[in-house]
Amino acid sequence: MLLESIGLLFLLSRSDVLHPRRLTSECNEHTYGFWRMILREFNVEQLIRIVDRSNIRLEAIFQSNLVTARTHTSFKGYQQTFPEFLDTLKKGSVGATTGPVNVDDDKPAVDQLWDEVKGVIEVVNSWMLPFLKVFGVEKGNGLSPFAVPIETPSDLLTMVEQFFKPPKRDNRGNSTIDDDDAEDGDLLDEGDDVEELSQSRSSNKEKSLPVSLMEHFVNEISKAGNDESNDDDLISVDCEDDGSTTAEDTSNETFFEAGAQSSTFDHFKRLLRCSDIAIIPDCALDLIKLIDLGKLEKGAVSLAAHFKSRNGRWFSQKKTAGDLANVDEESDAPICIQRDSLIQVECKRGRAVSVENYRVLALFGKYYNKWFVSLEESFTWASIPSAVKNARVMVRLVKKQAGSNYKEVILEAGGEWGPKQVFRVVNYTDIIGVDNQLVEV
Repeated sequence: MLLESIGLLFLLSRSDVLHPRRLTSECNEHTYGFWRMILREFNVEQLIRIVDRSNIRLEAIFQSNLVTARTHTSFKGYQQTFPEFLDTLKKGSVGATTGPVNVDDDKPAVDQLWDEVKGVIEVVNSWMLPFLKVFGVEKGNGLSPFAVPIETPSDLLTMVEQFFKPPKRDNRGNSTIDDDDAEDGDLLDEGDDVEELSQSRSSNKEKSLPVSLMEHFVNEISKAGNDESNDDDLISVDCEDDGSTTAEDTSNETFFEAGAQSSTFDHFKRLLRCSDIAIIPDCALDLIKLIDLGKLEKGAVSLAAHFKSRNGRWFSQKKTAGDLANVDEESDAPICIQRDSLIQVECKRGRAVSVENYRVLALFGKYYNKWFVSLEESFTWASIPSAVKNARVMVRLVKKQAGSNYKEVILEAGGEWGPKQVFRVVNYTDIIGVDNQLVEV
């Protein structure tokens, strides 16, 4: 379409072009429209019979001096322009308008036509840019890259080559590429040794956290769990033997200093090194947010006491006997997939496959071999997904936050997730699980 539009700009400026409609694909579109009027959807075998019928009709049109119908029946849609198209062919050069430029065959035609073409581009830009801005169409938000001043034909040629240039590889959602490579913009060429690259990256990951360090870490956690069973003995040991405590602190400090410097591990070290009991709950809460443990609106961060947070005291409510009866009645109702429902679908990132949470945006059904927005407001979730056919859902990726809240993943340039992971249209059979409650976003 772009190349056709640019070509027509130069052809319409010529004085020897009388019928520009003959230079477009309008004739082919009308022919294909005739076929679809006979049969909307067809295969190759049916097309052979359709062509025979259309040839009979075309012969009748030519024999009747290009009369398209016996009566004054009006066509609908694009076919309504067919009688007008034939009228322009019958008139020939009578009343036809041409361009203002007389092209000399001894000189390059592009140089002779450029002044007229450039004027047309400038005038159209001055009209359309303010109009498109009303609807929010601006640079970087749906505006064509050709809606700019173009000075020379070589500039136009460069823009066309840049437009059809293959885009750079999108590294978002590809787990096989490190973040450093994505930031630098380096792409994997066909000649790169992928196995050698993966082995080098795996060796770097192994150096960051040895297996012996993980074993020591697990032993320390087990030892700490056994010590918490008898707090009085732990206190008496600490009071009697200060030298052993000092040696143990030294070993723990050496162990934690040798670990990986990740955000979660830093908060874990900060919790273990707390010297003031007043800041222990805050440190524990920060660690719980990172590792996503349980609900934050109620519970405890230690074995010393149980408490409820402010959200837990104000918004948590105990279920009464009547509420429990209503829950039993609702549990018998079937689970349905509807807008804003939370579903689980497999998500592929590079070579890794994981199950992610998605929010349902729309439901689609298949009618007359075409997909349309479903008239049904919900799909019943069946125990056997393969039993339901002709059903699809449009979903968006969400991530779980504190408690039962979810946050939509924003699609960003150079981000962690790609467009194929954030927005998807999945089949009913690809859905792994469904939550009956709506998503709290």
